[in-house]
Amino acid sequence: MIVTLIILLLTSSTVSSSFVQYKSSHLYNSIRTMVVSTEKINNSMKFKAAIKSDESELAAPQDGVEFAKLPWNLNLPDHHYYVHLTTDPESGWTLEHYDPKTDGGILTDVTDGEYKSLKHYGQSPLPLFPSTTSLNYGTTIWEGLACRRSPTTGKALIFRPQMNYARFARGAHAMCLPPPSYELFMRGLQMVIQNNMHMCPPAPELDPDTGVPLGGAKLYVRPMLLGSGQQLGLHASPQISLVFFVSPTGSYFQGKAMGGLKLHLETRKSRAARGGTGNIKCSGNYAVTMRPLMDAKEHGFHDNLYLELDTYHNPKPSSPLSPLRQAILQELSAANIFLVLESGEIVTPCLSRGTILPGVTRDSVLEMARIF
Repeated sequence: MIVTLIILLLTSSTVSSSFVQYKSSHLYNSIRTMVVSTEKINNSMKFKAAIKSDESELAAPQDGVEFAKLPWNLNLPDHHYYVHLTTDPESGWTLEHYDPKTDGGILTDVTDGEYKSLKHYGQSPLPLFPSTTSLNYGTTIWEGLACRRSPTTGKALIFRPQMNYARFARGAHAMCLPPPSYELFMRGLQMVIQNNMHMCPPAPELDPDTGVPLGGAKLYVRPMLLGSGQQLGLHASPQISLVFFVSPTGSYFQGKAMGGLKLHLETRKSRAARGGTGNIKCSGNYAVTMRPLMDAKEHGFHDNLYLELDTYHNPKPSSPLSPLRQAILQELSAANIFLVLESGEIVTPCLSRGTILPGVTRDSVLEMARIF
């Protein structure tokens, strides 16, 4: 989900039919152009100013914060605000929550100069009970987006949020949660970003040779949809919460990706199986990778590379290939993967088997491979 890894292979051996392939001698230029041209190809939003702020300016980064040194984690929570709305499965999300024609509704209602849907992270925790549906049955989906300041204009930018919305809506259906409208999702993103811009790092410097922005610091934005009602039975939650929260973070791999990651090929534990929820960005998909990930790190690895275990443990007897060569590759604990063969072919596990997440970065790399 979070990143896409590109690995260089030293062999151009047979590629499984479960891969998407492209042949391109301009791989690195493609990726470089994707980064440099972010402002041109994304569909970032124009942010409305927060209440009592100048529409021509966004809040400056908070003084005294060394954004570049922040870990990939929840940082400075007492300085954040989050958005919280609720509904029930019968009503779903309506114009009462947000009306894009008037920019009105519960999301944008103001009382005493403050948004009613906006909560202080440290002072107003999310109200949950022991019988909360998502705590007992895992009915939670979420997305992850990075907000950065443009190094040329200073504006707040997020990358292809429409792709996140489409995945969010698919996940909502799978978890029996009513999906928000496109407009509600985008306005929620807009509101949580504009009210947390003091936590957004300064605009990055540009590499003088390539023009690529330097550094991985960002304002990470996480929309969530969860069953927040109380129940014991296994059925759809009587209440649903839509939440948008943020955290300033550093790079996910903290510089390790540039120097290479040490990956462990996991042949015992399964991340996802066909017919399951491996292609849904739900909490359970990450829970099953946690124990194997901790085990891998104890042995000096950075992450696990998962296989579709059924294809590994039940190889075709008639095939001359070894079980490992017949196995179908999936992804890492929290990342899609690309392989670059000696021939120049770019290959990545396909989505048709329904076992990997349709990553936004994955799709972007494929689009660049097609163009270049």
